[in-house]
Amino acid sequence: MRVVGVRFTKVCLLAGLVLGAGASSGAAATPAHTRILGVVPHTGGAQTLGARNAASKPTPFAGSSFLTFDAGYETVINQYFTDVAHDSGGTANVYSVAKQYTDGSGAVEYQSTVGGSYVDHDPLPSNGCDDGTDAVCLTDAQLQAEIQHVLTAKGWHGSDTNMFFLLTPDGVGSCFDGFSNQCTTNVYCAYHSSFTDSSGEPVIYANQPYDATINGCDPGSSPNNDDADADLNTISHEHNEAITDPFGDGWWRDSDGEENGDLCAWNFGNPVIPGGDFNQVINGHHYLTQEEFSNSSFFTSGGGCLQHP
Repeated sequence: MRVVGVRFTKVCLLAGLVLGAGASSGAAATPAHTRILGVVPHTGGAQTLGARNAASKPTPFAGSSFLTFDAGYETVINQYFTDVAHDSGGTANVYSVAKQYTDGSGAVEYQSTVGGSYVDHDPLPSNGCDDGTDAVCLTDAQLQAEIQHVLTAKGWHGSDTNMFFLLTPDGVGSCFDGFSNQCTTNVYCAYHSSFTDSSGEPVIYANQPYDATINGCDPGSSPNNDDADADLNTISHEHNEAITDPFGDGWWRDSDGEENGDLCAWNFGNPVIPGGDFNQVINGHHYLTQEEFSNSSFFTSGGGCLQHP
């Protein structure tokens, strides 16, 4: 597994474990529970801007030890977080939509830095769930334990300004709990949540399954010709939500309890180039990410979902 750490106004990331980004606009209370937030649901069908052109890979089967990432996966993921950080403060990509949201200490600032990444080669724990498809199935509690393991090993710390993204390989599924009712195969493509670590610090994290091979989780276009493109779409969703609602007490729409990313999930808008397969140019690189909800635009023009302000 890989973990990535990033700092937005406050956030980080994990993958197998990878560390990655920053998220919130101001100080927030330490989370007292592990409420699941920002669930990206499966889409009824891939909504494409251009034909997907990623290399196909063998599909894992029960009992298989074939658990892999695509060839350029780590490179593309790291490039994305570096690009998001590079363009901090700008207004040309989807992250700048969040600057309209505020809390008691002021408005969200588009300030992202990359904290680092880590690939964990330790043996996987015993299955804690059964998603009906994958050889390995881990519960949210097991994913939290993995994140804690990496924090301890690397000397990393949780805070309300850091977020950790846990990216798991092809063949590793997950469920919210051991009852296996709500899993990668039938409910979600990703989610974010939080827990209190062994040092009493708040840990904001996202569970990022291998979306490219999960039915209903691949957006259908691959600007970087790698399976990582599918995860970048849901990473953007969770990253932006954690910025505006890290602990479930930030911004969400009163009428239905949805966060800013939920309201625009699977809405991609128009490609930058007609007929193209990307809708974002970040630090000169091409990405396909969902739009984000604009509260101000919704009330002034009825638009709601934007690729940038």
